[in-house]
Amino acid sequence: MGAEQCFLIPPCGAPASDRPALDRNAAARFLTQQCTGLSDGLAQACVPWASTRVLTAHDASHPQWLALIAALQAVGDTSTAALVSTVYAFHGRVAGCLERGLDPRLSTAVCADVRALLASRLHELTEQAVGAVTSPVGADQEPGLV
Repeated sequence: MGAEQCFLIPPCGAPASDRPALDRNAAARFLTQQCTGLSDGLAQACVPWASTRVLTAHDASHPQWLALIAALQAVGDTSTAALVSTVYAFHGRVAGCLERGLDPRLSTAVCADVRALLASRLHELTEQAVGAVTSPVGADQEPGLV
């Protein structure tokens, strides 16, 4: 996805109705892809090129995260926007962990456990956000999601 990703229907720049709608499928795909990328990075944390690839993709995704949060706010779904913001922040913490690496004093087994816990929480938060984004009326019980 490029930086021009727009999650609103009609697309950004097109004539809008009174209230735009959210492209729920695009939002869910984006969230799932971001989670998958970081999960792959956690699974391959010992492979330097894999971490670099994942971090590059994560760094390039910031405009899409901000566009999704703005789109949720534009349709009046502030609760889901807040949840997606929380997921975005956690993705940033996981990316930071991949970038820095774990404390070298930790055993290999402990590092694997930490990465597994991070991946589990990443999936949990992302699933919650996907559920809220794909809800027929959104977390705030407002129309405007399609």
